[in-house]
Amino acid sequence: MLSCVFRIWAPVAWLVLGAPAAAVRAQILPQATAQILVESSNGAEVYLDEKRIGVVPVAGSLTIPNVSPGPHRVKVSLAGKRDFEQRLVAAAGETNRIRAVLTDRVGNVELYTAPGATVEVDGRKAGTADDTGSILIRALKVGPRKLRIFREGYNERTDEVEIDSGETLTITLDLDAAVRPAAPSGPLPTFVLARTLVGFRANNVSSVAFSPDSKWVMAGSNQGGPYELRIWETRTGREVRALYDDASIVVSILCAPDFTWCASQHTSSSGARTLRLWDPKTGTELHRFADGEPGDSVGLTSISPDGKRLVVSRSFGLDAGETTVFDTSTWRPFFKVPRAGGTLNPDASLLVTTGKSIQFWDALTGKRLPKSLAGSGDGAQFSPDGKWLAVYSNGQVQVWEIDTGRMGVRFGAPEDNIYSAVFSPDGRLLIANRPEVTVWDFASAKPIQKLSQGNAIGVSPDGQWIAVGVDLSVRLWQKQPGPR
Repeated sequence: MLSCVFRIWAPVAWLVLGAPAAAVRAQILPQATAQILVESSNGAEVYLDEKRIGVVPVAGSLTIPNVSPGPHRVKVSLAGKRDFEQRLVAAAGETNRIRAVLTDRVGNVELYTAPGATVEVDGRKAGTADDTGSILIRALKVGPRKLRIFREGYNERTDEVEIDSGETLTITLDLDAAVRPAAPSGPLPTFVLARTLVGFRANNVSSVAFSPDSKWVMAGSNQGGPYELRIWETRTGREVRALYDDASIVVSILCAPDFTWCASQHTSSSGARTLRLWDPKTGTELHRFADGEPGDSVGLTSISPDGKRLVVSRSFGLDAGETTVFDTSTWRPFFKVPRAGGTLNPDASLLVTTGKSIQFWDALTGKRLPKSLAGSGDGAQFSPDGKWLAVYSNGQVQVWEIDTGRMGVRFGAPEDNIYSAVFSPDGRLLIANRPEVTVWDFASAKPIQKLSQGNAIGVSPDGQWIAVGVDLSVRLWQKQPGPR
């Protein structure tokens, strides 16, 4: 009986009588650990001794629990940033804080271009090339970077480069001298505000046009309202008549060279598009038909000199649209081309369309021609002599020499947001809407004068007037010969 009792209680007796106290505690208490608190950028990956622990949340910190006491290595990694690494000795029962500041991985660009050219990287000025055309741009973030190089008298150039960490990329981006029209002799004119034409009761004036003899100016409202198309005498400001009391929006207006009819594009409150033909001398509507679907962007762009062809552009998506050339005797299409922004050159032999490319077409048959320009845009205007094409592109006006296909100068900068422009009849001036209407000397590409802000612009065929649609009115600016 005693031997049985001894066998049952012997381990207990050993613990009580013979085992050291430290050994007892080691078997009863858990081993103490540390924790590491990592503060860093949201989304950064955290590693402990090469083992991925997790990702730093939006709060900006990540806790690593149950870290064994002793030496460890913490690494924090984030795309586009330099890895952060730190060694530490974790102390049992303590929280070890690490603030991992991640800096950009960077590289350099050594650029050779035109002396004195300004260089922008991702829209910010990076510097100016020295007299040898060299510029070193330091500490650029790794990855694709967009360069823009420009200098007065040269065609600007854009390019995309890939920056590698710790590397210096050496590239050459030459600038071509811009082609320019010959500067005519004689002083450049200025314009003074002659009168303001009123009558609309709803915002805003969206389109303006002159009669072929410059005696009348007409405008349409883009908010509908009573009689949204109005005609005035240019010199007196007297209202001649008002048309269309149906609350439609007038998108654009053009008149035949002999002034026997005018065309206007309208959008109803339901979004329906109509093209309307009317007699400007009586106000009688001659013809009306559907013109596009709700959501389309439409515009009347040009009429042939003989008045037999009217060009209508429709855009219904990103780089999607069509241009229709109508027979004005039947109001049926001569042809359509699958590009928007189409307009005729002055002798109506060419049709040009815009979009991701600038394409030329035979204006009589609609046949696509091999001629094109290596540019893009949202619309275009031919110069009166037919030698130049002004294209609205990325908030600027880019000019092209048609015969050679060479790029000319640019008017404005991307931040100017130019969205329409017209030539003066003599081709000396380019009037652009940015939205502040600005008159430019076409030969030098320098601004001459700023007029008022406006929603629409038009130049009279005799070159004496500029009409600017502003809110509920049309401001008429009259040409003043100057010396300049």
